Amino acid sequence: MVVRWPHKLVADLRFGLFELYNLETDPAERDNRADRDPVLLAALRGEVYAWIDSLSPGYSKPAAASLFALEWGRLAIAAP
Repeated sequence: MVVRWPHKLVADLRFGLFELYNLETDPAERDNRADRDPVLLAALRGEVYAWIDSLSPGYSKPAAASLFALEWGRLAIAAP
């Protein structure tokens, strides 16, 4: 979750789901604006990922984005 007043991003990285709310006009968080404001969504999502990346100092992410996603649990693969 990221809050940059008046916006709040709720992120479920297990399923790649994002909910974006304007707390000033929608304090009950009923109007998900994620599809209507892709620029703000991308900026706040970047803050979530930057925070996750900061949890492991010295960690260097793999060159392939899919490998990076697997390591952080952002991409699920069914067992054979």
